[in-house]
Amino acid sequence: MVVHLFCRDEEPHTSGNPKSVEATSKINVCAAICQGFWHGSGTYAMRFPLEKPVTPSDPPVQWCEAEGRLLSYTDEGPAKAPALVLVHGVPGSVTDFRYLAPLLCQQFRVIRLEFPGFGSNYRAAGERPYPATPEARARIILACASALGIETFCVVGHSMGGPAAMTTAALAPERVRALGLIASVGLRRHRGMVVPPWVMQVNVGLLRVPGLARPLVKTTRRAYARMGFRKGTEALTRDEIEIHARIIGAIKFTELRQLPSQITCKTVVTAAVDDRLIEPEIPREMAQEFTDARSMIFPSGGHNIQKSRARAIAALLTEAYTAALRECS
Repeated sequence: MVVHLFCRDEEPHTSGNPKSVEATSKINVCAAICQGFWHGSGTYAMRFPLEKPVTPSDPPVQWCEAEGRLLSYTDEGPAKAPALVLVHGVPGSVTDFRYLAPLLCQQFRVIRLEFPGFGSNYRAAGERPYPATPEARARIILACASALGIETFCVVGHSMGGPAAMTTAALAPERVRALGLIASVGLRRHRGMVVPPWVMQVNVGLLRVPGLARPLVKTTRRAYARMGFRKGTEALTRDEIEIHARIIGAIKFTELRQLPSQITCKTVVTAAVDDRLIEPEIPREMAQEFTDARSMIFPSGGHNIQKSRARAIAALLTEAYTAALRECS
């Protein structure tokens, strides 16, 4: 069953097909939920007001060992509450969720994980083969959760963190209660992936060629800036860019397309029409492939909708995870 929710900021809606739900700033997506969004099927159109700013949270970074690597993470919310694990993209860090986490940690234990080579963990990539594939990164997520005493959880991936989150749900269905995909890489190549993944593997080798590394680093920094990743990318090192290239180069869409059929948990797919990296057809198509998915397509918000649309996304994740927990009790 797939339920789509299309949100518009300005256009008025009348009853008809699709079903119309007008939300005020007080009830947000709860109006859709109460009218059957999570308990029926169909498409819901919704007049959605622009959100009020959220006071961000920046808890101290902590450390744990998982898969033989030292990982950085943050931990918010009641220690015994159901857990959510938030997974960043490329580039990314725990700060990517500083607006979403405060809205979730009142009810859940919220873990923001940093993969080796990112954020506070940038020195932890190590000399061993880097865990670049979605499966390798999924195993890090599972190992980190185990190290923190978390048996079952909801996993949420943003952007390039989406494939790792999907793979986690597929590898451990007995542990993953719900899945969230925020502006995620989909099941086919999107407009932000201007070259096929295999080209990124070539770039890994070129970054090690004397005389080529410096211009490639500068080119990559400029490319990130054009895509909207301005903060922090101007200081990316060659090693960090190599890690990014390895992760992007490890994407195999033939393998990603097999994942939805292996995932039975409740799934939330969110995206924005004005995302410069991922066109809205990508999440719409992807949501159709899951057994129990709901998708919300915003008219605006860009690629980092976990910041610009934090309240709406938090409401959807909360409802999905709560419904999954009720079914398991």
